[in-house]
Amino acid sequence: MLTGWKSLSPFGDPSGQLAIHLDVLAAMSHDTGAFVGLVLIRLSLWRLRSKKRLVLALLLVLCSRGFPYAYCTDGILFSIEVRVLRSYPGHTASLQFFAVNVITLVYVESNKLTLLRRLRLPEVKETADLLLERCTFPSEGSHLDCAVSGGPDSVALLILAVHAGCRVTAIHVDHGIREGSEKEAELVRDIAYALGAEFKGMSVQIGSGPNLEARAREARFSVLPPGTATGHTMDDQAETVMIALLRGSGMDGIAAMRSGVRHPLLNVRRSETVKLCNMLGITTFDDPTNVSDSFQRNRVRHHLIPLCCDIAGRDVVPLLARHAQLMAEESQLLDELSMSVDPTDVKSIRSADRVLARRAIRRWLRSGDQGYPPDQAGVERVLAVANGLFKGTDVIPGIHVSRSKGILRKSDTANQNQQRCSDDIGASGMSVTR
Repeated sequence: MLTGWKSLSPFGDPSGQLAIHLDVLAAMSHDTGAFVGLVLIRLSLWRLRSKKRLVLALLLVLCSRGFPYAYCTDGILFSIEVRVLRSYPGHTASLQFFAVNVITLVYVESNKLTLLRRLRLPEVKETADLLLERCTFPSEGSHLDCAVSGGPDSVALLILAVHAGCRVTAIHVDHGIREGSEKEAELVRDIAYALGAEFKGMSVQIGSGPNLEARAREARFSVLPPGTATGHTMDDQAETVMIALLRGSGMDGIAAMRSGVRHPLLNVRRSETVKLCNMLGITTFDDPTNVSDSFQRNRVRHHLIPLCCDIAGRDVVPLLARHAQLMAEESQLLDELSMSVDPTDVKSIRSADRVLARRAIRRWLRSGDQGYPPDQAGVERVLAVANGLFKGTDVIPGIHVSRSKGILRKSDTANQNQQRCSDDIGASGMSVTR
């Protein structure tokens, strides 16, 4: 509990540049009401006109008899001194802890004041406003969880979400892959607090196996709240389209990420997120794995797309993003048309157009919490079961589809005790039941 008095007045000093001086005398008491000590909090704001005066001001702060702290930004030095004047035995540590908390509060608020003031600068505000016109954030006042790694894309997501008027929680997931990764969480925390957003740090364990990138992504999304927004840009969308083409994906894969609340920056370029962070003077984290050619996405980013731009004689990123948008719109139409097909009714599947039947089956298999959708080979095996070629088949790992009395049913493969033999339908190595 705090009680006390404060004084605010101009104050002279040897450097001739102390503009404002604020003293707060706080009487500390225990929850029981017992008096435990007195704390003096001295806040000062210094105008800096030269390096010599800056050094002198810092010396004045650091030579104080209490807990000194100084924060310098944009020609202004904020200083604070927290001094324990009197404490009763057994309470000194709690008073010192209070002093550290006050210093932390001033650090956060001074950062917040600086960053929000920069965001209101005409040139910065104009840039942010123009970017917002191409974003798909929810309405002002809505709560939004943002996944923020500390890179320029996710930090720009955080900045623009706050600028859009959302109530933002920045969530940082530490994968524990790199030594010193906790520093990245601290960076995100400081930026979030400086913008007036909430912060939540989480840690995950990466399972063993191939494809580190996929395993890290799976672990990350397993702890992020549903609907969490990510900082994927138009450049990420173009890379996803190229990867889908290389894998032989169909329309859904080429449609890539869907624009909306979960992906609000898909119409923003990566260079624009970097520019926004630089304009605000924000230091972001550069993930060293982003330059490693051991990851397929990096090879697409650094080699394939530049080669395509060179061959096309133009920037292909907007073209690929537009292609993804067209595929998404047509995919949505086919999904709507396939709603007339009952994926569990053998007669309905057999009588439907094959394209719509495949979509109905894919939608059915994707429902629930199976984790990820089936590949094309799995869908074809289910069609074979519906057409009477087999009695059942494994589709998604852990999911078995069987036919009985004209009805298709999904079940857990752990409960299947039927004799299965391999079949050459598809290349996934799944088995079917004759």
